[in-house]
Amino acid sequence: MEGNTVSVDNIRPFKRVLLGLTPRLSVCICAAILVACGGGGSGGGGSSTRAPELDLAQLGLFDAESVKASVEERLERAYTGSLLPAEATIEEVHFVSQAELLRNRLFLPNLTIELDQFFSEVELSDDNENSQAIQIVLPCGYGGSVEFNGSLDSLGSGSLNLLLNDCTPLLGKDWQQIPTAFNGKGLLHIENFENKKATSVFTRITASNERYVDLVVSGYLELVGAEDYLEYHGVGVMQGSSGSGSLYFDLNYKVVTANTNTALKGRVYLGKPGYFDVVTSENTNPDYDHQPGKIEFFGSHGSSGSIEYYDDRLIKILIDQDGDQQHEHGIYVQFLDTFLREDRKSLKPIRIDELNYPPTVSPPAFLTTEVDTTEAIEVELGSFTDDDTPPSALNADIVWEVNGNPVPNQNSTTLPPGIAKKGDIVAAYSRVSDPYTVSLSEPVELLISNAPSTLVINDAPDQVISGEQLSFKALEVDPDENQDIAPTLLYGPSGAKIDSTGKVTWTPGKMLFEQSLVHFGFKSTSGETDDIKRVEVKVVSPDTAPPLVRGPITGPTSGSALFIGNFVGDSDKEILYLNRLGTISVVENRGAQPKMALSYPYGFSYPGRIRQLIPIDVDNDGIEEIYAANFHDVYLIEHFDRPAKHIIQSQENITDLTIIDADDDGEVEIYYLSSSEDGATYDLYVKEGNDGQSKLLRTGLIASNITPIIRYGNTDADSDIELVTSNGYVINAITGDIEWYFGQNFGDRRFTLADVNGDGADDILTGSGTVMQAYSVVTKTAIDMENAPSRTCDRFHPRTDDHVFVTDDCDSSFVAYHIKNSYVEEVWRLPYEHIISTRNFAIGDSDNDGVAELHWGRLHRHANNSSLVVYEAPPMAALSWEAKNNHELYAAGFANLPNNQTLPMVFSTSDDPSELFTLTNTDNFETINNFPVPNEHIRDALLADFNGDGISELAAVGRNYLFSYNLLVEDTFFSLLDRNSSPFYSYLRLIYLQNDNSPKLLNATNQEVEFIDALSGGVEITIPFSSSLNDFIVSDSSDSSKDVLLLARNDNQLEKWGISDYSSTLIESQDVNCQRVIEINVDADNSKEIICLGRKNSANKTPLIIFNDGDNGLQRVSDSYIPGQVTEVATYTDHNGKERLIASLARYVDRYSLDIESSVLAEIDPFTGSVIWESLPLTSQLNPRHFFEHSIPEKRRILFSTAREVFLIEQ
Repeated sequence: MEGNTVSVDNIRPFKRVLLGLTPRLSVCICAAILVACGGGGSGGGGSSTRAPELDLAQLGLFDAESVKASVEERLERAYTGSLLPAEATIEEVHFVSQAELLRNRLFLPNLTIELDQFFSEVELSDDNENSQAIQIVLPCGYGGSVEFNGSLDSLGSGSLNLLLNDCTPLLGKDWQQIPTAFNGKGLLHIENFENKKATSVFTRITASNERYVDLVVSGYLELVGAEDYLEYHGVGVMQGSSGSGSLYFDLNYKVVTANTNTALKGRVYLGKPGYFDVVTSENTNPDYDHQPGKIEFFGSHGSSGSIEYYDDRLIKILIDQDGDQQHEHGIYVQFLDTFLREDRKSLKPIRIDELNYPPTVSPPAFLTTEVDTTEAIEVELGSFTDDDTPPSALNADIVWEVNGNPVPNQNSTTLPPGIAKKGDIVAAYSRVSDPYTVSLSEPVELLISNAPSTLVINDAPDQVISGEQLSFKALEVDPDENQDIAPTLLYGPSGAKIDSTGKVTWTPGKMLFEQSLVHFGFKSTSGETDDIKRVEVKVVSPDTAPPLVRGPITGPTSGSALFIGNFVGDSDKEILYLNRLGTISVVENRGAQPKMALSYPYGFSYPGRIRQLIPIDVDNDGIEEIYAANFHDVYLIEHFDRPAKHIIQSQENITDLTIIDADDDGEVEIYYLSSSEDGATYDLYVKEGNDGQSKLLRTGLIASNITPIIRYGNTDADSDIELVTSNGYVINAITGDIEWYFGQNFGDRRFTLADVNGDGADDILTGSGTVMQAYSVVTKTAIDMENAPSRTCDRFHPRTDDHVFVTDDCDSSFVAYHIKNSYVEEVWRLPYEHIISTRNFAIGDSDNDGVAELHWGRLHRHANNSSLVVYEAPPMAALSWEAKNNHELYAAGFANLPNNQTLPMVFSTSDDPSELFTLTNTDNFETINNFPVPNEHIRDALLADFNGDGISELAAVGRNYLFSYNLLVEDTFFSLLDRNSSPFYSYLRLIYLQNDNSPKLLNATNQEVEFIDALSGGVEITIPFSSSLNDFIVSDSSDSSKDVLLLARNDNQLEKWGISDYSSTLIESQDVNCQRVIEINVDADNSKEIICLGRKNSANKTPLIIFNDGDNGLQRVSDSYIPGQVTEVATYTDHNGKERLIASLARYVDRYSLDIESSVLAEIDPFTGSVIWESLPLTSQLNPRHFFEHSIPEKRRILFSTAREVFLIEQ
């Protein structure tokens, strides 16, 4: 059947499937081609066997002699007698040995998928006598074709002609993206299928692509095999298409299939005498890309060399050209894959002494495992070593890539934010270089996560005027998106809006205070962030009158705290003092005893109770400004109804200060003493004017056993002012020079300066031991005084003309002395009974009658009480009045009186006795009358119309009585409940309840709540409880027809009681801590909600819980936190008629006593706990429980009290 033809579409069944051999057939065909392409696929254990004699002429292709002649011709022409022939460039040498050969992948995937598939399906004919004709044309993977013509017998033996027509096959991964076209002819002769022996002869098979120059390969390939191994032996020539650069190779490649071991041996000729042997270590993983290994070269004349390959990034080539066993040339290659894709013309041999071992470096380590667009990416550089380079010669940095693209100009360990976006893959390499080579580690990679959006505020003003529109931009910016969106306005003042572009608008109306801070809160609309962005804007209401603030008249505190002058802006003088509660007060002495003082309402910027006042008319407008100092700060009060200006802050304690225009430049200097850190010395500072900088005038003043005070005067009759300190120093106020150091204290009491000896200079007058003592700075000696009294408890006050005033605590008297020419004469003496000490002293015409009065404060011996005493000066020496109202004041509300008159009412809490006041004009509160109940300390009071006549009565509870007071009839009260036998020692407060039957007074102690008939005083219901009570309210929030009482107990129980028909029923109890309970309509529906305020937590936040009281009982709606400590809460109605929640927030505490020193009145958003607006800091915590509002046409009045004062605001 000779001449039979088998087509692809019509194949007779064969006896045996060519598994195992046929996949190698296509490899045999292209093996030598693959060497030229970097893959290497021939072998033969170094044998010099040539192609067998075949009937090549019959095939019409070529014969063995022509192949041999062609090889020898190329070898002869290429030889130049050197190791590297001129026409065989180092690029081509490297090209032969690189890529797949160096990675021990010595053959690429099969030439075509189609060819392997065809041979795997062919079965040989059972006809042993006749050959099966083969004629196959197969397409190549990327174009072109491969054609086989010939015949195979039943044993698989035969010959096939090969014709490649621009065949572009599917090659390995390193070749896939650059197709390579093959052309040429060849012959495949299968000698014995069973023994796996075959020979292929090929000539001028060309391989070309856009990356490499055209190459021409001629030669033959022989395949032998057994059951468990295959062995290739190939001989051939490779040259460039121009005929230059020829290399002759004779290689053997063995594959042991059972163990998957591979080995390469052979010889490569660079001309007749020039050759080298190739030896590789046995590789047990031929398909692994990064298998390390070594190729050794053994050339003629003793020449040798090696190629060491560590992975696909590191190759080292060494050459010994003259056989002296010293390497003269070498090449080091990094990033082999990159190198193979670039122009290699620059690759030249280098001197071996310039070839060093490259550094080794480990990958970097990310310091953060999750990073978004807005965050910097930080890595730690990997460790690195270099055996032949000192560390000082190494350079190390980081190479960054984003999605495989290098990041230029970024080589530090930190990649700045914004370079990589969400979803990008960032790779970091450790890079180390020595003077010759650069090493790059394996990369570490990080996926950039989603960057949460941020809230941004633009163009928000610091201040806005009432009536003018406020406008600014609030945006939610997402770094991963290109478009900003408007955030959600979480809270803000009533009427504030935000549009879709993020524009926020609000027009403030009249505020309660002339200056307020308004807060806006914004949250994310997308939900990508939980952050809240807050904006604070000051609102100034010029038309809002400052609040009228009144407080009790108490005795002044000790120290510099009592003065006579013009402080409120009229032409009259007033009494200014700092009372024992820490409040700055002004009392107008109009000849009759006033009942309340004008109080400075504002707190100060920093904690610390005020301890010293100095009034002085700085701007010469006839009104004295007030300097107020604590231990660390000094403030200037320019107007009594405006916030103070903070002018000095000291890290160390300020012990005393004095103020004078020492240099006569029209601007005052402020001198103050401060202690050193260890308290061993004092420093003297001076501040030029109110806006200048403090500078150190003198340091290292030695401390003594008393806290030093400072006075000023002209002690040496020159042109300069001196400063005198009680610890013995006289210092020039201009230069800071010490003019005299006495060496010890100037006495052991307060001192004053006066011309004692008549020399025209101020002398130092003080008490020392048992006598009055004076010292002259001029003579720097003590002054002998005639008739000086012997005193041990003297306190010397500032002089007036030639009089010196002294309080003598030992014999309880107040004395005036006339001192002239060292002679002391007592002018007058006033006794004061039941006095421990005089707290302060001032002389001046406070009642504006042309005669000076004496003013002092005294501490009572048997009570924690002090009083302000006003005496007519001798010779009258009569008591004008003494005020000792050391009680607290509370707002009682607005009383309805005849003729549609409504007046604000205030009650005091005092034992001698309590008082009731009303505000009849804008100047002062006036007393209605004292409560005519002896020793009755009022605990709480309220105003209500008990009998329905339209006129308010006052209900009050004291220590022993619960009574009502008729405001129209003086000294009349009705005792509702006499508790002399069981006093209200644990009183909490009163609530008034108006129901259908009769008005009720709910009186609560910490152990029970009583329902009392407001007219008869009868106790109708009593609700006792074992735990003490924090707070209670009568609630309108429930849908029940019964009155509902909510009790907040101290054992964390909120109880709900139903009240009707003289009975009470416990309905339910909630496990929650409530310090205060209040009702308010927070959601603008028809029902109110219950708000519970808890105890301040460790984070200085007050819990706020909202309950609904419906058919299912108390339901918890929301939980939030108010920033700061809440002392009280209340409700008020704004201009839009909406009920608002206000609170008293403690702003800071005294750093020493931990007493609350300042607070603000603030509106609170119930759902978030955020502050919507707040007043400027006030002097003490508020009592909003005593918070009342009253509105008449075109006028709105708000009355509330603090722990020290009562505020009245009119709008």
